[in-house]
Parts: sequence; C-alpha cells; structure tokens
Amino acid sequence: MKFITGGAFQGKLEYAEKKYGADDDSSADAAVSSAEQMAAAKIVYNLQDYIREHQSGGQCALPVMRPDAIVICDEVGSGVIPVEKSEREFREAAGRACCELARNAESVEIVRFGLARRIK
Repeated sequence: MKFITGGAFQGKLEYAEKKYGADDDSSADAAVSSAEQMAAAKIVYNLQDYIREHQSGGQCALPVMRPDAIVICDEVGSGVIPVEKSEREFREAAGRACCELARNAESVEIVRFGLARRIK
C-alpha cells in the first residue's frame, strides 16, 4: 500500500492519478463509496471523511483495502485545536489512522502545492 497525505486542496488525488495511472473506474471516494468499492479500488481518497463518519471516541477501524492500494487522506491535525469535543476526537481518530497507515505503507508521500515529498 502507498499512503499520500497533505493539506486539503493540495493536489493529492491529481498527483496520484498522474503518477500511478488511475481513472475514475479504479478510484473510490471514501466519503460516499461502499466498503466493497473501497476494497476493490486502486485509489481510495478522502479517507478523512470516512474516519469522520465512522470514528468513536478518537478511534476508527479502517476499511479493508487492496494491498496495492494508494490511500489518500488529508492531514487534519495541524492548526488551532477545536473547542468541540467531537472535532478533537475526529482529529485524534484521523491522526491514529494515519499513523497506522504510514507504519504499514510501502511508501509515504506528503503533497503540498501539487509537489510530492517522499518521507518513507
């Protein structure tokens, strides 16, 4: 699995599609896709939206994905700490999930301004 992260609207999906040659049929938007669609997709993006909907108390079980999947998740832990407990729990769940993804990934890249930097 390859993991790509970075801030919102930084070109992560476009970068992944260009580098790994994906098309709409091989990509799944985790915000709206079923578990079956995510399990079959070459690229799974918007994982932070899946985490937001499926987390509880700062924890989230990640969906099953292909071993060769390219997984894209916004980095949501930087910036001002939210006042609302639910938002803090979401950030914690997203952070923990991204740590797990990075630990198990073959490669990890951060994309900013459409430019990638490999960190693993």
